[in-house]
Amino acid sequence: MMLPGGMLIRAKSALIFAVLILMCMPFLAQGQADDVDRLIETLSTGNSSARVAAAATLGDMNDTRAIVPLIRALEDREFDVEYQAAKSLEKMREPAVEPLIRALKDNNSNVRWEAADILGAIGNSSAADPLFEATKDKDSVVRNVAAQALAKLGDLRATEPLIELLKSDSAWDRADAADALGELNDSRAVEPLISELDDEKGFVQESAAEALGKIRDSRAVVPLVQTIKYNSDYAVQEKARDALIDIGEPATDALIMALNDSDKLVRYHAAYCLAYSNDARAVVPLEYALSDEDKDVREMARNSVLRLEEAVDSKEGLVDHSEYNTTENLAAKADDTTIENETENVNAKTHENETSCENETSSENETLVGNETPGDEKSANESDIREYWSYENHEFGFALRFPDDWKDQDADSNNAGMIVGFLAPGEDPDRPSCFVVVQYEDLPRAYSVNQYAEASLQSLKGDHPDINIIEDRDVTISDLPAREWVYRVDQGEYLVLQRIVVTDQRAFVITFNSLSKRYAQLEGDAREMIDSFEFF
Repeated sequence: MMLPGGMLIRAKSALIFAVLILMCMPFLAQGQADDVDRLIETLSTGNSSARVAAAATLGDMNDTRAIVPLIRALEDREFDVEYQAAKSLEKMREPAVEPLIRALKDNNSNVRWEAADILGAIGNSSAADPLFEATKDKDSVVRNVAAQALAKLGDLRATEPLIELLKSDSAWDRADAADALGELNDSRAVEPLISELDDEKGFVQESAAEALGKIRDSRAVVPLVQTIKYNSDYAVQEKARDALIDIGEPATDALIMALNDSDKLVRYHAAYCLAYSNDARAVVPLEYALSDEDKDVREMARNSVLRLEEAVDSKEGLVDHSEYNTTENLAAKADDTTIENETENVNAKTHENETSCENETSSENETLVGNETPGDEKSANESDIREYWSYENHEFGFALRFPDDWKDQDADSNNAGMIVGFLAPGEDPDRPSCFVVVQYEDLPRAYSVNQYAEASLQSLKGDHPDINIIEDRDVTISDLPAREWVYRVDQGEYLVLQRIVVTDQRAFVITFNSLSKRYAQLEGDAREMIDSFEFF
């Protein structure tokens, strides 16, 4: 699908926790037929719903006779048909490579960029030279998509076209180029990516910082520290901090110096980064930071020293305890307000969870914010108090709360469309049946929540003919209109609660999937999690 400004995103159906989520994005409806010729005819002559179903079924049948008709469907006037044809071609893999290479020369530019994108997703190296030639296409969208596809193949010839794409008027193009350059890991991109740290759009700055972390070039260290200091966007600061961690040892000296910066946020992030440096040189500077004037910096320094001493001590005794204080002696160096167990989370000012060395579960885009015990959960028996974590995702701009006995699981990097999931107590991570998952889909144009929901419902019915809709109602998420269903599938074995909201041309789907026999037991937790979902 092509978004305004040329940004290309192809949302994929996905697996999480090794099971198929019992919901469908609206453009993945599948028909059932075994007559290839009839389906090919339907693909060109049927109504839009029939064409979508034909495209999907042809992909499942994996018959090579369908390849050329599916390529022709890439120029269909209906987005849903075009989308499903592309998905089916991607599914057909190697047999589709040569026809798609030929399609790079098609007269229709839409067919050319779709072909380039699919070739990048398939990843066959035989497409490298044709994709490189496509980076010179007369159409800018084709050039951009071809460069990104070439980068997916790891071909460094994509570097120069992608650097040029960093100059695009489209912020989406610039972000996509930065992402691709990070995957290529070519040092030629370092200076151009450093320039993008000052881009006018925060999400471009985030992509540039993340890419610099992947390339791990020392030239990026000072600019990344300056980004933390001067950029007021916390999500960008967070990406810059994580990039400094990824760069590793070349960043240590600059981070030690940053512990003395006049900006407490810089000192805080420097202390955070040094915890992961595995460099004994950072221990003494961090111990001095235990006397910092700012409480949050002191607490972060304390946690960092504890973690760092443990890390370096386990690596062939790199810490000389006669020179550096042991963890038992840290209390003697820190003031009383630092040492006492502070129940306030560091996130009160910085949104970052670092409550203890045991609870380092935050990823680069998300934060688990402290243990919280809501007043309404308390009982006379202190052991019955329910504790909650707050999950924050700065990339997608949302947060939710979940009970501490539910286990958060990041989506696999191959699972496009998945953001995060939460396993119910007692579930096997490899074969779970009961969980809450958050998914998203980028949309090609503005859809109302009801338009998206109806398309999703049709897709669900196509995948699950036995579906039994129990509830269907209008609700809200963060004061935005939303849609909620409860339904049974697979002969009633599974009961599913699903809520959908659309914002900024992106759909978010929060799903509680459960075995029917456990639904009543888990519904309260799941609804509280879903009800707590909000954008920030």
